[in-house]
Amino acid sequence: MIVGVVDTGLDITHPAFRVDRDGDGYPEGTRVLWLWDQTLGGSHAEWGLGYGRVFSQDELSFFLLTDSPPTNDTEGHGTHVTGIAAGGEPGLSGVAPEASLVVVKTNFNTSGVIDGIRFVFTVAEALGMPAVVNLSLGGHAGPHDGTSLFEQGVDESIAGPGEVVVVAAGNEANDRIHVGAEVSSPVVWHIEVVKPSGMAQFWSEASFSLEVMGPDGKRLEIAPGQEGTLTSAGGVISVDNARYGPSPLNGAREIQLSWQNLPAYSSIQLTFTPATDGGRLDGWIESTEYGRFLEGDSSYTIAEPGNARRVITVGAYVTRNRWTSQAGQETWGGTLWDLAPFSSRGPTRDGRVKPDLCAPGAWILSARSRDYRPDPMYLAPDGKHAFMAGTSMAAPHVAGACALLLSWDPSLTWDELLAALEAGAQEDLYTGGLLPDDFWGYGKLYVPGAMDKLGPTPPGGEPFLEVLANPAVDMATFRYSLPRDCGYAELRV
Repeated sequence: MIVGVVDTGLDITHPAFRVDRDGDGYPEGTRVLWLWDQTLGGSHAEWGLGYGRVFSQDELSFFLLTDSPPTNDTEGHGTHVTGIAAGGEPGLSGVAPEASLVVVKTNFNTSGVIDGIRFVFTVAEALGMPAVVNLSLGGHAGPHDGTSLFEQGVDESIAGPGEVVVVAAGNEANDRIHVGAEVSSPVVWHIEVVKPSGMAQFWSEASFSLEVMGPDGKRLEIAPGQEGTLTSAGGVISVDNARYGPSPLNGAREIQLSWQNLPAYSSIQLTFTPATDGGRLDGWIESTEYGRFLEGDSSYTIAEPGNARRVITVGAYVTRNRWTSQAGQETWGGTLWDLAPFSSRGPTRDGRVKPDLCAPGAWILSARSRDYRPDPMYLAPDGKHAFMAGTSMAAPHVAGACALLLSWDPSLTWDELLAALEAGAQEDLYTGGLLPDDFWGYGKLYVPGAMDKLGPTPPGGEPFLEVLANPAVDMATFRYSLPRDCGYAELRV
């Protein structure tokens, strides 16, 4: 099976992703089948890509011999995530340590992320292998209901059996990026500006007029279908109140608000008044860097594309709150086994349960890119591993679990995998027994439970046999599966 990671790149020199192919004790090879760096110049005609640079397994293995990797991971995020999903180090393996890897260092444009997903599935199809793609990324531009072009594009990338996408829920539960209410009379919300320039969006099926008051008390009212600007406190506030009417994507109206050159930690007051009977109104600040709502809450904070309909969206719980680093003994205030306080909450704007389930997300020890320079408090004593927290770390646990399930039955579809993970998820004192909910989804990841729900190997079909280390030196290890109605099988070497 293939684990695909669309992220900040990969340190291919790390032992977690190398393999000793000739049995001499030195891991000269790589488990990465293909690596596409979208940020480099060039192209690769074999895969029909018009940008970036693609490196094959043979090319990457050559670069390993000269210790001159052609691409790097200065953020460290992609290397850490890949280590969780599929790292192969003895004593610190990932969830699916024998998976092959396809890595995309993305440019983080929505089109680049979608292209990355499709690249992984194209490679997998060419090799006749199932694949899971991990997306430990996201943002808050969009309606949060699965209908944005980004989320639709992710859904459309999942074309058939043996293809699944796992997405991090987001880390914004405590950041007050969302406001929302059933509005039948004027409601007042406030944005505390953090960055001098920023953006927010508001979505509703109803129409509202909007009065904006800038930091210096100047006001501007924008009627439905109109736009306008307000000069205030040396900056500019711009409003587009659904001037093109309902969105053809979902029938909702979008009010866009942006500001430029406002004083940091100044306040924008927003008064929404229903044009007729009113209705549900939700707003999001597009990035935590821009600011926060003084009245903000933790609901509806699943980051896009985690609201897409065909993805498996993962929240985080705490499995470590003390560790030894290069700086000494570290502690963190989260409660062991409880939901991580940062883990974004559902539901989606159209009322679906998200996240789907939760997995370990604080503080996770995994591979550290040699080009990443974390604070010593997050660096393991050996220097080769780092501690990180976030739903970015939870998602690859589930991606690795999906890879294991696909190795058992490569024909599983995304919804069959999701149903098995949900049915097998665990409840405990921390999740409570009233699941699913908007905090935990269906509970905590539990792979044996998912296997139980899938049942025995499906009847019929072809037997499957795979050698796990090839060439074999001292010993040959195989993975196999047989149809349920098979009474006898024999392996001859």
